[in-house]
Amino acid sequence: MLLLDSDLAESARNTMRAMVSEAYYWITKDRDFGPADLHEFLANLYPLIEKSPDNADLWWLRGLVRFHLRARCHLGFWEDVLSDFEQAIKINPRQGYYHFWHGRTYFWADDQKQPIGSLENALHDYDHAIELDPSPAYFYRSRGIRISFFRRNREAIDDFNHAINLDPNVADFYLWRGNSFDSC
Repeated sequence: MLLLDSDLAESARNTMRAMVSEAYYWITKDRDFGPADLHEFLANLYPLIEKSPDNADLWWLRGLVRFHLRARCHLGFWEDVLSDFEQAIKINPRQGYYHFWHGRTYFWADDQKQPIGSLENALHDYDHAIELDPSPAYFYRSRGIRISFFRRNREAIDDFNHAINLDPNVADFYLWRGNSFDSC
């Protein structure tokens, strides 16, 4: 019976991963997924987190939904977004995406002139995300953008070059690299 319970638990984890992956796509790629949809999705996450408080992906996903609500609706109050990402990191500190989104939240809060915003904290989180998972090209792009805010353009260009090497089909990487060359 223990094997069956283990199989059921693994099946439940795989189902949850699939749900998280699909939700991530809707939230970040589907432009028709508006604030009302995000609020509804957020409301559905609360009971899931209550039932599975040790599921880092659920905390991360709630932080992601809250992040997109703040970014799309130009709302302040980024503390709850950071708190969700911090809980995900506490549960699973080895997941680069959690650190990446934590850093991205610091950057956006800074961009919106919120007191918790911090380019330094964003950069620290991006460094940590890349240490944990050096394969996502957009980690390097985002870090390069933050580095360029400190006028460290040669370092930024290195990050944009790395992003281009990982995924040469993204025009945005070339644009940011070009902007950094213009600033040298």
